[in-house]
Parts: sequence; structure tokens; C-alpha cells
Amino acid sequence: MAIFSRRSLQQMIDSNTQILTKDQVEKHVKALNQANEQPLDFEWGVAILYDLSKLGTLRYEPDLGNRRRLDIIFDSDRLVEVSFAGDIMTVSDRGLHKEIPQDLFYAELIRRLEKSKLPIGCFSYRINGYYDGSYGDRKVRLLLPTNNKLSEFFWKQLQDFLNEVIRFPEVEYIFEEKTEQIDVQIKYIPTQQFF
Repeated sequence: MAIFSRRSLQQMIDSNTQILTKDQVEKHVKALNQANEQPLDFEWGVAILYDLSKLGTLRYEPDLGNRRRLDIIFDSDRLVEVSFAGDIMTVSDRGLHKEIPQDLFYAELIRRLEKSKLPIGCFSYRINGYYDGSYGDRKVRLLLPTNNKLSEFFWKQLQDFLNEVIRFPEVEYIFEEKTEQIDVQIKYIPTQQFF
């Protein structure tokens, strides 16, 4: 999912050629053209390099004699003197998606509903969760079956619910699974139009 328009990115990349080597620019362009989550990292990188280069002196991946290179060293040329060195990072919840498979849950639910030939718009779902960790390092943990338990969950508990809806499609139903590890609710409302 892009943050900046292609035109804006191209403008920033063109400007960044003044501070980046040809290989570094090609690396950014290649990464931006990939069809996965990595372009988001490079979009932010391109934008930060562009913005900082307008505010002072910027060195990108300078050779400081170490194997590992920092992304940037910046010195401002404004009235307020600011200097720093650092790496450009993008925060992601990729690891949580592997741990708690909300996208898999959604995809499997849709697949089961399509297979049942029931109108998808009549369904809605809610996944409850809790906050884990101390303030400042707090994460939301969804109460959802883990990857290896997800198909078991759908096969056993949910299929009985769908079979009941198929038998009596004019009746409202609520499916709830509530344990210490799972807190999911799926509703079927025959008059509802949107999933």
C-alpha cells in the first residue's frame, strides 16, 4: 500500500540523486517497484532523505570504518544547530500477524461462507482482545486461535453454526467461542446487508 503518489516519489528520488550514489538510487527504485510490504520501508526512507537534505547536510550510509553502516548522518544548516546519526526504520506488526492470524481468520471465514452459499452481507464478526505489557510497551493481543488451531476451530465449532443457519436462514444466530485463548463472536442477521 503506497503512502505517496508515484509522481511525488519520482520527484523525491530525482532530488535524492544529489546525495545518493547511482547504486543506492537503483536499490531504492527496485525496492519501490516490488509487490510486497518492503516498498513501505523504502518510501519512508526516500521521503526522510528528501526532507532532511532540504534542511542541512546529509550523508547516506557513510563509511565509518565498521562493517555495519548507519543510514544517515545529518547536520543542520539552520539557526538551530541539530546533528544526529541514525537508522531509518518502519514499525510493523508483521510478527503479530504470524502469531495471531487475523487475516487468515478473515479469509477462512469468507471461504466458508462462500462455500455455504449464504449471503456474506448478513454476517459480521468481532474478535476481542486485551492489552499486554506495561505502558509504553503495550500491545493488543487478539483472542484468536493460533495458526495451527485455526482450521480445527473452523472445522469443528463454526461448521455446526453454519449448518444451523443453512437450515433456518430466516432466524438470527450468534456464534460465540469464549475461552482463555479465544474470544470470537460471529453474528448472522438475515436483514443485514453489509459484512
